[in-house]
Amino acid sequence: MTKAARERFWHRLFTRRQSLRGLLVALMGLATLPMLMVVVAASLVEQDRLVSRARQDMAMLAELVASSQEQLVEGTAQLLAAVSNAPAVTGGELEPCTHYLERLQHKSPGYANIGLISPQGRLTCRALSIAGAVQLDDRLYFRQALATGKLAVGEFVIGRTTGLKTINFGMPVRGDDGAVRGVAFAAIDLSAVSRKLRSVNIPAGIDVQVTDSRGTVLADARSDARIGLTAGSVAVYEAIRARASGPLDTLGAGAQDGPATHFVLRNVMVSGEPGLYVVVSASHEEVLAPAVRSMTMQLASILSLLMLTAMVIWALGDRLLARPLQRLLEAMREVGKDSQAPLPRLERSRLRELAMLQVALHRMWQTIRRRREQRDRAMAESNAAQQGMVQILDRMNEGFLVVDTDWNLTYLNQRAIDMLQKGRDDLTGENFWSLFADEEDGSLRRACDRQLKRGRTWDFERYYPAFGRWFELRMFTSPDGIGIFLRDSTERRQTLEALREREQRYRELFEHNPHVMWVYEMATLRFLAVNEAAVAKYGYSHEEFLAMTIADVRPEEDVAELMEFVNTPEPELVKEILGDSRIWRHRKKDGTVFLVEVSTRIISFDERPAKLVLVTDATERLVVDSRLRRNLARLERELAVKSGELDLAGKVLESFSFLVSHDLRSPLQVIDGFARELTVKYSANLEGSGQRYLTRIRASTQHMGQLIDAMLQLSRVTRAPIRAAQLDLAPLARSAVDDHRSRDPSREITVEIENAMPCFGDAGLLQIVLDSLVDNAWKFTARKPGGWIRIGQRVSDDASEIVYYVSDNGAGFDMAFANKLFIAFQRLHSTVEFPGVGVGLAIAQRIVARHGGRMWAESAIGAGSTFSFTLARTNGRAG
Repeated sequence: MTKAARERFWHRLFTRRQSLRGLLVALMGLATLPMLMVVVAASLVEQDRLVSRARQDMAMLAELVASSQEQLVEGTAQLLAAVSNAPAVTGGELEPCTHYLERLQHKSPGYANIGLISPQGRLTCRALSIAGAVQLDDRLYFRQALATGKLAVGEFVIGRTTGLKTINFGMPVRGDDGAVRGVAFAAIDLSAVSRKLRSVNIPAGIDVQVTDSRGTVLADARSDARIGLTAGSVAVYEAIRARASGPLDTLGAGAQDGPATHFVLRNVMVSGEPGLYVVVSASHEEVLAPAVRSMTMQLASILSLLMLTAMVIWALGDRLLARPLQRLLEAMREVGKDSQAPLPRLERSRLRELAMLQVALHRMWQTIRRRREQRDRAMAESNAAQQGMVQILDRMNEGFLVVDTDWNLTYLNQRAIDMLQKGRDDLTGENFWSLFADEEDGSLRRACDRQLKRGRTWDFERYYPAFGRWFELRMFTSPDGIGIFLRDSTERRQTLEALREREQRYRELFEHNPHVMWVYEMATLRFLAVNEAAVAKYGYSHEEFLAMTIADVRPEEDVAELMEFVNTPEPELVKEILGDSRIWRHRKKDGTVFLVEVSTRIISFDERPAKLVLVTDATERLVVDSRLRRNLARLERELAVKSGELDLAGKVLESFSFLVSHDLRSPLQVIDGFARELTVKYSANLEGSGQRYLTRIRASTQHMGQLIDAMLQLSRVTRAPIRAAQLDLAPLARSAVDDHRSRDPSREITVEIENAMPCFGDAGLLQIVLDSLVDNAWKFTARKPGGWIRIGQRVSDDASEIVYYVSDNGAGFDMAFANKLFIAFQRLHSTVEFPGVGVGLAIAQRIVARHGGRMWAESAIGAGSTFSFTLARTNGRAG
């Protein structure tokens, strides 16, 4: 059957209407199909089992036969070993050797001949007497025995002395001196090997063969006629030549291998090498024959039952299904006529499903009648809704039209009627393109048709002289045809025209401005527009300017600075100081270089990012700058004089501090010494009030000493030179903390110090800062259970500097008094609560200020404090 015929058959099968009885028969066939598949699957499983069992039997049989052949090889090896060591053979005399071999051959009838071959390949001594010289140096077993010095097996041959089909084994014969005297051989009669092979119980359908290493049959379990022939299967022959062993199947092989066959190869070792092969084979068809016969019988039984069942179904289907369904279809046709006639009466079917269909048909008839009534009501409501939609469209600010596929108007809302200045009846049915004229070549209508056919909207705007108005139209496809929104855009167009006129006035202002102005593109730096003042000032024409960039009006040595300025965003601080104006050097066409002040403003020019530039001559400004420089030099000289006076005042203050400290310290030491002596020697003679007076005297003198020391330290750090270098604050902080721990070892407090806090400053002065801040935190956390101190660094909020901080959870203070923190001898707590003289933070703040930094505090009462400070990154700001 051709491909076209098969396609026609399947087309008729699936498109042709089928009878109900035929469908039932087909369904019954489909129901039987799984059973058939089960039978086939079971048969396939049985076939696999038979194949597996056959392979196991073949493997066991191959082992059995191989064991028998190995015994034969072992017996032959023992025989040849006896011959090789017999004195009659090794003695070198022919007659004793011949007699010995004749007796040995008589005792071993399975051997066709036994003999001795000289190293030159000449048959010297043998069990069978033969006239003439026999040369055997071409035999495989002879060459291998001499080459390996071990037992060797030959190949299938027809004996030159016996004329029998034999396989020969050879073994070297050595003299007492170890030299090879020849090769002893034994020729095995292959017919005897076959007889022994047939004595093995071989199952039916299995064939067994013994071959040599070249695939020549040496023994066959069925017939001696195949002895001497090559193994029948090419695959087996190639496997033997490849010295393979194990199962080998030729299922699906080519024609050269004959029918599909299972093989098992088993090699027989001779002196450690494969010398013989046992080939066990079985036909694939014979192995599977029982399973195939069983499957055929089962399928025939199932198909016979299927045909009988189909005949019964065909007869019952007409009576129970086909006729009742025919009457049911006739009743459904009556329902489909949409008439008011009653439903024909149906005889109730005996089948439950058909009876349910009859009841459902009756209910459907009733439902259809109700739906008809609902449809009529819905149509009335739809007409009312449509009328409401028309009213909504009439209230729209935009015109709306509907045209059919021929572009004839079928609907217009009131706004469209007002725009077109005609009555509804006059416009209905008129062609759209007669009202809104097309291009002379019809291109506008073709573009509309093309876009609408693709389901896209189409927008365009045109001026129509017939109405004296600009109209913007937007078209889209709809189920009723084509919908068109109509908008009067005359006012918008007039506004755009006014904007164009204003732009023209601005352009004229730009062109005729007496100052040099131009516009350049930010991406390419190319001039986009220049005014007449620029042309007159620089000497380039308009065309030359528009072919140049702003780098072309700079001296060559300033171009790199210009490109860096253009490509690098300016910091906000620079923008605040300088604004949008800069001083540049410009070059005229004749090469003259002059200074200009350039002001820029970012604009959009022809929808491209650009900058508007105003250029003014900076000569007068330079004169003013020169005058300012002279004034600045005068102020610097005056500042130098004041600095000298300030240095002198500092030295006087330092001398005064030194003098006060020494002059005051001596009387204080005398007062403290006498008070101590009075306490030690005469305290027993004093009343309680007297002892308290002495204690207060001593405390006051000691406090005064501390004030003097603090005043000296404050003076020193104010005048001490700064030796700034790169350093790490973390070791300084740890040193300050370790010093406090050594002075107060019983204090339990948690201290966290960041691993590294690099900075630039004087190590000695910054150690004083950290000592003061750590002392402050240590002191004000003394009464706080679970107190902690944290020392670290962070980046400022504006990312411009590094902030170092010392934070604690101590007593804290009211931020309203924060302005007193860094004033010398000012305290926010009494000495009774927290000891001290109130100069530590002042000293720390002055050291930080001398490093070009600042210090501040953040705190709340009972919530701890955080003291933060910054340092200049180099020594340029320190002093």
